[in-house]
Amino acid sequence: MSDDSKLSSYLFYVEIDGIETARFQKCEGLEAETESFEYEEGGGEVHHFQGRTRYPNLILEKGINDNNELFNWFQSITKDEKIERKNGSIVLKNTDGEELKRWNFFRALPCRWIGPKLDAKDRSSFAVERIEIAHEGIEVDNDSLSIQNNTPWFHIGQNMSEETNFIGADEDSASIGAIEGYPETGNNSWRADNDQAFIDACNNYNEKYGLSEGDDGYVSPKMLKAWAMVESGGSPDAFATDPLQVNNPGDWDDRKTDIAGLTQNQEMTPETSAEAALEWRRYKGYIHDETGAETEWRGDFQAFRRYNGNTNPPPSSATTERTEHRDYYADLVLELGSD
Repeated sequence: MSDDSKLSSYLFYVEIDGIETARFQKCEGLEAETESFEYEEGGGEVHHFQGRTRYPNLILEKGINDNNELFNWFQSITKDEKIERKNGSIVLKNTDGEELKRWNFFRALPCRWIGPKLDAKDRSSFAVERIEIAHEGIEVDNDSLSIQNNTPWFHIGQNMSEETNFIGADEDSASIGAIEGYPETGNNSWRADNDQAFIDACNNYNEKYGLSEGDDGYVSPKMLKAWAMVESGGSPDAFATDPLQVNNPGDWDDRKTDIAGLTQNQEMTPETSAEAALEWRRYKGYIHDETGAETEWRGDFQAFRRYNGNTNPPPSSATTERTEHRDYYADLVLELGSD
């Protein structure tokens, strides 16, 4: 019997960071959809570019037992407690119990819990509970051998802060470390490829403007990398060319030529992307007088907010009180980039 013939949709279990591994009866919501938009050149040629990617909520169903961890997780967000986001995996096995594939989700939090329907007249049904989970991305990992060979790419048993401290490049190389929710091992090792470019860009930028940590406009390598993850951390191709998406055709601004040294549709590298993004963010973050001179720093939140500029609602998967994407974006970059 071939391995393919052993694949069955019922042979799965779910791992959630900090919660006991559970066998669920149903799992729905393993979906992703990327918006696309058109850009028409002056000669009439039309190009298609990717927009935002949306991830529906995951809905998990399992039988009731004496384990209340899922409900307690949900209940924690209804109280005045700090929201505890978790990473997790949905793992598919074959009939021999071998892991074949896992879908990993990141920065998840429960948004709905449904208890069992109880009916004294129905003696054939089992009591089940459902939990609905909002999250900020799904990745597929087929490299099950990496786990068996003790080269784990995603440490589900640790909390995210521990994972961030653990993952990184060799100590002898320039490394910023993984950003929370964006693992860098196994199939995701590409997320560490731009660390040197980010470090160099920050050093050059801060030295150019005489900035030290705590000064208005200062940017650390971790903040720059977190910013890049929010922009392109789900796309290896974009991360390898324009990780800060500063030269995205869909939001070109002619002022970027003088301020950031860019030309529209030029070929981008991580180095040029990082350098240009820092300059464009600085421009957006300062109030200028009539001569164009910088007069007052608006603050890091406003700098990132104005850099993004998207007034549409936040992603449907985001749990936030913000009503505009640019506000959610600035919050997220600052949260992920803080020490």
